[in-house]
Amino acid sequence: MEFDQSDLQKALKILDALPQTIKELLSKHEIKKEELKPTLKEEPIPTKEPQTTPTPCKDLVVSTPKDNTYTTYHNNANKVNLGKLSEREANLLFAIFQRLKDQGNTLIRFEPQDLKRMIMVKSNLTNRQLLQILKNLLDNIGGANFWIIREHVENGEIYEDHTSYMLFKQFDIRIHKPTQTIEYLEVQLNDSYHYLLNNLGMGGQYTSFKLLEFQRVRGKYAKTLYRLLKQYKSTGILSVEWDQFRELLDIPKDYKMPNIDKFVLKIALKELRKIYPFEHLSYKKERRNSHDKRKVTHIDFYFEQLPQSETKHQIQKDKQRAKRDIKLIAWDIHNQIAKRNAKATMEARFLELKTLIGYQFRHNNGTILQINNATFEKNQMFLHVSTNKNSQKFLVSNKTFALELLFVNGYSLKKDNLLEEIDPPKIHPITNESIKEFAEYIGKTIHITNFNVDQCPEGSITT
Repeated sequence: MEFDQSDLQKALKILDALPQTIKELLSKHEIKKEELKPTLKEEPIPTKEPQTTPTPCKDLVVSTPKDNTYTTYHNNANKVNLGKLSEREANLLFAIFQRLKDQGNTLIRFEPQDLKRMIMVKSNLTNRQLLQILKNLLDNIGGANFWIIREHVENGEIYEDHTSYMLFKQFDIRIHKPTQTIEYLEVQLNDSYHYLLNNLGMGGQYTSFKLLEFQRVRGKYAKTLYRLLKQYKSTGILSVEWDQFRELLDIPKDYKMPNIDKFVLKIALKELRKIYPFEHLSYKKERRNSHDKRKVTHIDFYFEQLPQSETKHQIQKDKQRAKRDIKLIAWDIHNQIAKRNAKATMEARFLELKTLIGYQFRHNNGTILQINNATFEKNQMFLHVSTNKNSQKFLVSNKTFALELLFVNGYSLKKDNLLEEIDPPKIHPITNESIKEFAEYIGKTIHITNFNVDQCPEGSITT
């Protein structure tokens, strides 16, 4: 077979193009590592060219007026253990989040006065102290579990790449060496975490709260719990696996359950109940392990859900909300009844104690003691007494305790005071019928004093 020159040139062109065509064909079925998106990433974020000139914090332009007062970030940030942060470090980090929102890869410069305002401290914070806060913040964020997980296929097998990245691409502190004072802080978000603070209007997978309200919360445990609860403000229920809860709040590993109740939960709930909608915040430890019913596996928090317009998700969660409401109402009713009963009991005991006012008692040595008043101070009852030498008050629990206290200390009622007026006995009319109240004393030896009638196991009748 013969080829002319034109046919040969055509064949060479086809051969030259063939490897490229095959390569393009294979590339359609290959997942390249550099093209893999983090599994936690919602949408690729368009980025600008890397910025080298920093933008002053005061010159930032917010996308909405709400961003001036609220901190908003992707829910995935709540999965990271930030419990090691101190109160000041947490205040600063989430204030930085507020400034970085929807700023892309902007390099932002913070002056010392900006940082002090963001930390919410008084102006007497020294630059050295501020420097220490920044260093601690960087150390604690560096130890947090910020991971990107990428899935890819290689030789027909599925693999996951777990890669740890720093949250910030830049976290540069300029220090004046002779005085060790801060000139400025420059911060830039890592490209892998742009989704945490950018384009959050898509899908509603974000947590939002008033920055000032968060900064006013006292206690590192309360601050972390505040953030977690805010993610579920539309449902009013937060359920967390117990081990994950301990990790997120950075609860010491040697803390036993009583310590967690006393030093973590009790204090955190007391602080958060000052804030709407957490006034009736309560929790329940769940044991959902079918093999060991004694082991706590989850902790559920219940609080009032924030009102919002009807949505499909709300309708689907009606059953869950009803269950929450029942538990919340039951807890509140039980709490109110307990408080009411305790108050009624205390009031009755106090009124009974006040019947002693004006009575006089004589000591064995002849000293006369008079009861002048009974007061109720800080949920405690006090009996005010006086003698010819001094006046004082005693902490008592009820009238009986007060009388016993006087008797033990050698005091007895003066004979010109009628005991019946203090504790009037029931007088039975004289009849031929037996008195059933005294039946138990028939044939018994008894001991009679000014205050009591008791059975004596042995001995004769004494007065």
